[in-house]
Amino acid sequence: MENLEYGDIIDILGNWHLIKNIENKKEVKKITLKDMKNGKIKEELINEDLYRKLKIKKINLKFIKQDEKYYYFQNQDDFEIVKYLINFIGTDFDYIIKKKKKEFMPIVAPVYIDYCFDNIKKGTKIYLHTDTKDASIFYTTDGSVPDKNSICFKDEIIIESDCLIRAIAIKKGYKDSYVVDFPFYLKNHKTRIFLSPSRQKYNVGVSGSGYTNEMIEMNNLCDEIEKILKNYNVLIYRNSYKTFIENWSETNHEECIDLHLAIHSNASYKSWKKGVEVWIHDSYSKTYSLAKKIYDEIYSIYPYKKNKLTNRGIKYAKGFLAETNPAYFSFGINLEVAYHDNLEDALWIINHRKDIALAISNALISYYQLEKNI
Repeated sequence: MENLEYGDIIDILGNWHLIKNIENKKEVKKITLKDMKNGKIKEELINEDLYRKLKIKKINLKFIKQDEKYYYFQNQDDFEIVKYLINFIGTDFDYIIKKKKKEFMPIVAPVYIDYCFDNIKKGTKIYLHTDTKDASIFYTTDGSVPDKNSICFKDEIIIESDCLIRAIAIKKGYKDSYVVDFPFYLKNHKTRIFLSPSRQKYNVGVSGSGYTNEMIEMNNLCDEIEKILKNYNVLIYRNSYKTFIENWSETNHEECIDLHLAIHSNASYKSWKKGVEVWIHDSYSKTYSLAKKIYDEIYSIYPYKKNKLTNRGIKYAKGFLAETNPAYFSFGINLEVAYHDNLEDALWIINHRKDIALAISNALISYYQLEKNI
């Protein structure tokens, strides 16, 4: 953080902020880029904790344009046109903002596991993970809230019976992660997966890529996934373009679906973004472990990893995506495979459809401990 300059945009706990006077007051302003086509930014209130620690100056900015390095704004108070550097941080929160010997601390990344906890094979070895380097993980098995005085995870945990493991990740100088509950139940039913390819037929691919539209291409991708998963002891459900999210939600509850996986391709203003994204409700959601596995599998075969901006990671919808909202789906994940309005990404989707399907399927097979049909 020592290299921050006037105009840098930084990510603090998943929210974008604008550095206005790093030398004197270290003022930051939370910004949300919305309604880009209309050239408007809707300002949101900053969270109360940060507001107390940092002075906030409201800025009346009108969005002009953007490219891979800068956002360009017009200050409508004095008509000055300014550009703000996009400072890519990544998916972790490895930084601290200091002001008057006080610290605004990043939060430790969530604890996650390798397998589905509520339909797990007896004797499975469990490992607790966090992506924050050098963080310690503590857990309890008696239902109590874990803290630094609880059992420190150092070795495998073998699941022999139904049990509850509650875990937290802690690191000095960081805010503790959210407490995550893993209520383990021994495997007693076939896994039920609902594949939900996009219905957005008006989202067309970039010219020259061969990408038709999002509805067709994501259905083609789900066809490949279904071919693979049909070789395993799993029940597969699919949405129809004639049905709507209310119908899918009803099926989710009636059929006790284990996973609702929405599969989409992405797009961005001015078509400069690229990369993979996986959306869940929040960082404490029980979907985090599988979302991480899906993201890691797909990004491992993504060909443009040298560009750090493609490492888009796991995103938190916090209610605005119905596919990830627990009110609609008990276990919902939204996958944005790549950007159909970016030529390289669109070509990758078209030319490597089977590879992408295999990566997604491998994540599901591993997480749900699926066995091949006899």
